[in-house]
Amino acid sequence: VENEFKPSRREALHDNSELCKLNLERVVSAVSLEIRPSKIHNMGSGLFVSSEIGAGREIYHVLPMMHAVKPGNDNYCHHCLKDTGDMLGRPPQTVKAMPCARCKIARYCSKDVIGYALDMVTAMINHSCAPNAFVTLEGCQLRVRSLKPIAAGEEITVSYADPTLPVFNRQKFLKETYFFDCRCKGCENDDREQLGLAGTSKNILKLQEAQQQIMQIMAYTVQASQYPGSYPPDLQNLESVETKLRTITAAAVLRNEPYLEHVQPLPSVRRSLAMLYLEKGKPLPALRNALKGCLRKTDKGEPRWVNDMIDPVYTALLVAGSLPPDAPAFKDKAFPSALELRIVTLGFIIAVANEAVKVFGDDCEYATGIMDMATTMGAQKPPPNPGTAEFVAEFVPAQRKLLAWAGVSEEHAVSIPGM
Repeated sequence: VENEFKPSRREALHDNSELCKLNLERVVSAVSLEIRPSKIHNMGSGLFVSSEIGAGREIYHVLPMMHAVKPGNDNYCHHCLKDTGDMLGRPPQTVKAMPCARCKIARYCSKDVIGYALDMVTAMINHSCAPNAFVTLEGCQLRVRSLKPIAAGEEITVSYADPTLPVFNRQKFLKETYFFDCRCKGCENDDREQLGLAGTSKNILKLQEAQQQIMQIMAYTVQASQYPGSYPPDLQNLESVETKLRTITAAAVLRNEPYLEHVQPLPSVRRSLAMLYLEKGKPLPALRNALKGCLRKTDKGEPRWVNDMIDPVYTALLVAGSLPPDAPAFKDKAFPSALELRIVTLGFIIAVANEAVKVFGDDCEYATGIMDMATTMGAQKPPPNPGTAEFVAEFVPAQRKLLAWAGVSEEHAVSIPGM
């Protein structure tokens, strides 16, 4: 008997208005959303806002259709996704997520995950290396928030790739993982920046070669820290690794200028080095690398700026500030005093707390935890109090001294209310 089965024509979701309506009814949004043909080449359907929305606003939130905790995240409840571990600014948790008595894998908080979630509406959001939104998980809700103003009728985009990767690596990742060639505005901007730095196509290749060498050395260095004895000794010596990086960047002279500190992947490498130095109990080189890696970036107003300022910058400041009074660092007149470090630490956490509320929202547990931490630290400080002109007068010169010691230009200084 002849097989008469004929598969139906594959349709994009926007072709099925009833299905679009059913999915959009599940979301809670302050603005009207539409699933329409994407304006991004070969991207099928896309998610659009029908009215203007400002920066730092929640676009919508929704309970995902399915979710699963990533293996190894043992603090998260598999039912409500609540983090039962300790969090910044939050008292230690008394309820812990216990393994299921049967499978020994699933963990429940007994009442009420960070992992993977599936939601049809959120799945309609396409990629851009210069996105206008980001997705976060708050409890068991997926939340989509704006990074910048989004005009009425504009498509919502998020980044599928690590935006700190050099453009070549980012495009390679997207091609291999999501099977498309990205030529978004973010890629175009990075290409223009590279051409501006290099001047010629030949020098662009030299720049990309230096970027690959930097990333390779850092990858080996991280692995060497995890598996001591399995890699050459010079990769376990972080000072030696920094020397290698200086050699690479010195050789990559572009337009008669050295490799610039803000050009990726150097900021990311600095942050990784800071964490490795902290693990080795060396707070000063950790602090210098953290400041160079985080303050030179131009992504303030984005989640990763908040995250990077908490860890490693804030962590390194706390560790450095807890050094004994007779530590050699405090005998260096170029290095801030213990009091100046405490003033800078408080100023930084206030700036990060304000930014966290703008980025994540004032009902986000992470943001409120940072705000509580800033409030507690401020309450412990003797006058002048944060928020006053007198405190700003203390903070500005203390930060200036710290940045000069770290070799960071004052144009990258952190601003606090009142400055």
